[in-house]
Amino acid sequence: MRILPALPEETLFSRCVRTRDVNGMTAEHFFRSFLNNIAHSLHPSLTSSLNILTESTAETGHELWLNQTLVPLYAWALPEYRAELEDLTISAARLRTLCKLCRFTEHYTAVLKHCPVCVHADIRKYGVAYWHRQHQIAGVTSCHHHQVNLNHIADPRLSSLHLHFPYNREKMISLSGHDDFEFAKFTASALSLICQSAPGFLSYGDSPLISGFLHRLSAKNDPTYFEKINDLASQSEKTCKALFPVQTNMVSQWKALLYNPSPQPPARTLLLLFCLHQLNIC
Repeated sequence: MRILPALPEETLFSRCVRTRDVNGMTAEHFFRSFLNNIAHSLHPSLTSSLNILTESTAETGHELWLNQTLVPLYAWALPEYRAELEDLTISAARLRTLCKLCRFTEHYTAVLKHCPVCVHADIRKYGVAYWHRQHQIAGVTSCHHHQVNLNHIADPRLSSLHLHFPYNREKMISLSGHDDFEFAKFTASALSLICQSAPGFLSYGDSPLISGFLHRLSAKNDPTYFEKINDLASQSEKTCKALFPVQTNMVSQWKALLYNPSPQPPARTLLLLFCLHQLNIC
């Protein structure tokens, strides 16, 4: 018994669901077969026990980590924890704690997102639809290919995985805002560069956009820069609301992304980079 071959930029969660859909395998059977633990759960974008899963796949554990999870994004945002996040034996509890996703369990709300146009395209090209990992990044509300709003599925209980497969859902299609679409494209490109360990994308502090902005701040001490960033971020209306549910004292929140050593959601930092890119600061 083997997990199905990987599709481009899918998630391990997607492969688990496809295994269930094609082979009639229940979630419990999947976890018993591959992890010997029926109580285990598979996160939509963060997966532990890769050292065990890789025994049943053609990919190495690092390839699964790099190409089918969002852990590289968190390693980029949390460089002080990179070594631990790269550990393929990391426990699910520790992974969730590091990534600030403590609310995800089998019985608490998780969110899956999909693009209805991608669903149609996937089925036509591959014969099956799958969850795209770029869509699962918190704050991304638009498909980076099709400029349509992503459909959200809240509370995907893993005991009925097949019911949450994209082509089983109502396909509501609506155009997304231009700025939400541009942020989605920027985020998809950034994730690709992060996974390639491209120069400037080894960690968020390695970004020339951030270093250039800090240099400009120290040179001019112009407080209006943060107001300009906030104005640009606010144009990505759905994205900004998703990442900053309480939109008060925004200047302090943008400053915290630069100066506060406490971890921040990666997508907030990506939104900051997106705004700095728009301002052409480097």
